[in-house]
Amino acid sequence: MLGHPVHALTRHRAVAVAGFLAIAAILAIVLLSNGSGATAKASAPLPPLYAAYPALNSTEPSGLTVATPGSPAALAAKGPVFPANPPGGMVSHGPLLASIRRLPISLRNVSAWIAKSADGGLCVLTSRHEPVRGTYPLGIGCGPASVSESGVTSEMEADGRKTVTVGAVPDDVSSVQVAFTDGSKETVPVSGNAWALESDAHIENTRNVVGG
Repeated sequence: MLGHPVHALTRHRAVAVAGFLAIAAILAIVLLSNGSGATAKASAPLPPLYAAYPALNSTEPSGLTVATPGSPAALAAKGPVFPANPPGGMVSHGPLLASIRRLPISLRNVSAWIAKSADGGLCVLTSRHEPVRGTYPLGIGCGPASVSESGVTSEMEADGRKTVTVGAVPDDVSSVQVAFTDGSKETVPVSGNAWALESDAHIENTRNVVGG
């Protein structure tokens, strides 16, 4: 990759979380609820901090169900449910509901989203299309504002399946070089601020490659 700047990156990880109490235990979330059974919608134009992430300014519905735990809308959902009302103890580091947008990824069995975090950073959310013991776990990875120059990821694993990792990076990044804990490496292309892969090993570190 000669001639292309390469940026080292330490990623923020979050394992899959099944159920709303598990979400609270792994990540503190502040929500801007738009009602039981609603869907996250488009919001205001981006501030300069997020200008490198045009995926955040999509006007398409996110497709992520927002509902109260145990409500008819939550029980009927055929995918992950984001809680309309945060469980107790959640604070100001998680995704802002009104900012959640779908990320375009190449994995057919996984959906992903990007969001602004309540503390001015970024979040990535992921979910498989298959339920695990009757629920659809939602993986959430968030980082502070400083990660906007390099990106943020969500890593999710469940029941012995391959690990799913989805990342969001600035729009000048063309690919991400991934090093795994087993010593193997892979280069993953970026499209629409997003990259994604399934792997047997966990990710050790990544490097962003800028340029074509």
